[in-house]
Amino acid sequence: MSDLARARRFIDVFELARTAGEVEGVLPVAQMLRLRPSLVRPEGELAFEMCGHVDPRGRPAALLSFRGKALMTCDRCSAPVTCELRGSARFYFVRTEQELARIPVDEGEDEPLLGSERFDLHELLEDEAILALPISPRHADCAAPALAAPDTGVEATGKLHPFASLAQLKSRRQ
Repeated sequence: MSDLARARRFIDVFELARTAGEVEGVLPVAQMLRLRPSLVRPEGELAFEMCGHVDPRGRPAALLSFRGKALMTCDRCSAPVTCELRGSARFYFVRTEQELARIPVDEGEDEPLLGSERFDLHELLEDEAILALPISPRHADCAAPALAAPDTGVEATGKLHPFASLAQLKSRRQ
């Protein structure tokens, strides 16, 4: 079962795993409301593929892969920079919240998710795209110097840094 579609949002993850099915498609970035605030403009799309299977422990599982581009703000020059978004993640699905709550946080590489017959694939894709965003987007050849705030001794909270006066004394001695 292979679906190439823009609009396919909900899938039965248990059936996908049981039949070793595949779902692939593209999702416009403009539809990702939680991702959009991190971007300059919500342009482009993410291509994705989700392949279902039953894992070695007999659990319904899937591998999600995606790729695309996002327009972010360069941390050095503040101009738009195109960033590659790509990733893959492995999941296995449980049927109840109680079952999910019993799973230890650091059990393994595969992440447990609450599955359903109407699983929101777009929401999962958006979650993974947000995790794939670069922490500090920059142009590869950005010539602008990093802007550093002068050391005034005042922290971002507005409090005077306790050693600010010592730094001033040290600079007077030299």
